[in-house]
Amino acid sequence: MISPHLDDGVFSCGELIAHMPGTVVATVLAGIPDPSPRVTGWDAAAGFDSAARAVACRRGEDRAALALLRARPRWLDFFDGQYAGSPRWEALVDGLDALLGAEDPHAVLFPAGLRHPDHVLVHRAMLAVRRRRPHGIWLMYEDALYRCLPGLMQLRLLALARQGLVATPVPAAPAGRLGRKRAAVECYRSQLRVLVSHARGYADALAPERYWRIDAAAENRFP
Repeated sequence: MISPHLDDGVFSCGELIAHMPGTVVATVLAGIPDPSPRVTGWDAAAGFDSAARAVACRRGEDRAALALLRARPRWLDFFDGQYAGSPRWEALVDGLDALLGAEDPHAVLFPAGLRHPDHVLVHRAMLAVRRRRPHGIWLMYEDALYRCLPGLMQLRLLALARQGLVATPVPAAPAGRLGRKRAAVECYRSQLRVLVSHARGYADALAPERYWRIDAAAENRFP
């Protein structure tokens, strides 16, 4: 599965990951910036004094969370948008394409790309990769913390339809793994430190997960 940041995969899909031991969770924007005294507002609120230390710590949190879910992390070296702006488009698409070629997954999970510019970028890049690799199972997950905002999912589904893609809801993961997911979510201590101060908090990360199968319109056959 593809996660924009170091926490999005678990926040959005932790129960499903727990039901599928050995899942590879590839975080796209997990590059460690050069050491610098500069610190972003988010990282300062999370208790860090440099971007390099923030990402190194967050990788450790991600490793611990995925270990609880019996999943395997992969971290790509593209930078979070708060550090260096968006990655070069061609490099991002080629990097994600190479990742899928190396892992050869049975199914690909990628974000709906709701609101956050980094999420939107990764969503668009994965659609570009899908055009190169149209076969297999492609599942889109609703981005936790953003999916609850009014109208965002409807706009995403409309955008997909305009591209000739059909999004069909699929059943969520079977019940029984919420406790394990909760423990994994709590591993991201630095991020929760910031999220608890926001009006919405992070309760949506523990709400039911939602998934959509993505097919080209011509791939659907109706009786």
